[in-house]
Amino acid sequence: MKNVVSFQAFHMAKNYPAISAVVEYWTSLAQNGDILRRGDIDPRQLGDSLSYIFLLDRVGVDRANFRICGTYLTTLFGEDAKGRPFEELFAVQTYPHLHHVVQRIWDSAVPTIFNVVAENQFGTDEKLGGKIALLPLRDAFGERSKAIGVIQTDGRIKYPPYSFDIKSQSDDIFAKNTSDAYKVLSNKPKGRLSFWS
Repeated sequence: MKNVVSFQAFHMAKNYPAISAVVEYWTSLAQNGDILRRGDIDPRQLGDSLSYIFLLDRVGVDRANFRICGTYLTTLFGEDAKGRPFEELFAVQTYPHLHHVVQRIWDSAVPTIFNVVAENQFGTDEKLGGKIALLPLRDAFGERSKAIGVIQTDGRIKYPPYSFDIKSQSDDIFAKNTSDAYKVLSNKPKGRLSFWS
C-alpha cells in the first residue's frame, strides 16, 4: 500500500504546490519529536513557497495578527497586511467559524487546511477559490503563540482586495498527517535556526 498515492495528496501537490510543500516540510520536522518553534523553520528550505507564506501572532484567545506577509498575500490585499488582523482577509459572516479555527490551532495544537472562496467585487460571476493551511508554532518561550500560514488560489488575481469565505475544512491526507505528527511530539529542546523577525 505504500506505493499507492492518494488522490487528495496528488490534487494538493498538483493544484496547490506551495501549500503541499510547506505542509510536508512542517510535518517532517514535527515527526522528529519536538513541538515546533518558529526558529525551527529554515526559510531557505521553503524555496518557491516563500511568497505564499505568512506568519501570525496570537492576539487573545481566538484572534491573530499578520506579522509577516509574502508577496502573494500582499497582492490579494492590494497592500501590505503586516500588523493587520488576520480576520480582515475574510468576509464578516465567516468570523465566528474563523475564530473557532484560530483558537483550535493553538489550544489543541491541531494544524488545519481549509477551502476558501471570494466573490468578485465587481458584480460578475467570477470567483477566486483556493486553500489556506495554518500550522501552529511555539515562540522562544515555548508558548503556542504563533502560526505559519500558506495561502494559494486557483484563479487569476484581478480585483484586490479580496474577502474570503470559508467553504469547508479539508479532509485530505495532509490534514491527517499533520494531526498524526503531533500525537508523537515531545518537549525535548533541539537546535533552532534563525527565522524571520
